[in-house]
Amino acid sequence: MVRKGQNPGKGGVRCIFRDNNGKVLNTLSMALGLVSNYTAECKSIIQGLDTATSNKWLIVWVESDYKVQ
Repeated sequence: MVRKGQNPGKGGVRCIFRDNNGKVLNTLSMALGLVSNYTAECKSIIQGLDTATSNKWLIVWVESDYKVQ
């Protein structure tokens, strides 16, 4: 995530992992330093998938709020 109007800016990864009932299984956050919105979003997806793989979750649904401008 990079704040709107600050591209590139200080970015970070934020992920929430839920089961099919909506129960939170895990969360993830980390600083990325100075990055573009696109880079922050891609790194969030990659880190999220790495976490899912580490937890041996076989079915994954990825949602993002990123909009190309």
